[in-house]
Amino acid sequence: MEKLVDDGLCKSIGVSNFSLKQVEEVMSFARIKPVCNQVELHPYLPQRKLVGSCFRMGVQCTAYSPLGGPNLVKPNDLITNPTVAKIAAETGKTPAQVLLKWCIQRGVPTFPKTGRPERVAENFVGMLDWKLTNSQKAALDSLECGKRFCEPPWKKWDDDAEAGVPKPSKVIQ
Repeated sequence: MEKLVDDGLCKSIGVSNFSLKQVEEVMSFARIKPVCNQVELHPYLPQRKLVGSCFRMGVQCTAYSPLGGPNLVKPNDLITNPTVAKIAAETGKTPAQVLLKWCIQRGVPTFPKTGRPERVAENFVGMLDWKLTNSQKAALDSLECGKRFCEPPWKKWDDDAEAGVPKPSKVIQ
């Protein structure tokens, strides 16, 4: 991929679904560092350590499936979650807008999938005109349960505890 940049065929390099351990490994030897890591990210799977550590290394995490993701194996219960619905009612926004705003306020660009132009407009028009309150954001943060909607059978997810700076509680016994 570095040769593609060298040859002027692309401006930068990005990775997808890299764990913190994998990002650290690439950063240790890459001549041209990746600028982004696209990962599944939503209130059920906020990946706080990955997002924060990547940010400190100059790698921007971007969110795919920020609204959850319907499939046959794991139905999307995030978009219909009562907490999300309550906040949508409080703000006068759709549940999708609430979930996207949660990502945006974290500084994480999002890529919701849709094939309908009207949905694209609904998802983003006016998104900079309002904010989630601290209590609303905390309510969404409390939904964390580690649930993934996108789990290809060939992917083994690394344990984030294997990389990065350990939590002080794990160092100081």
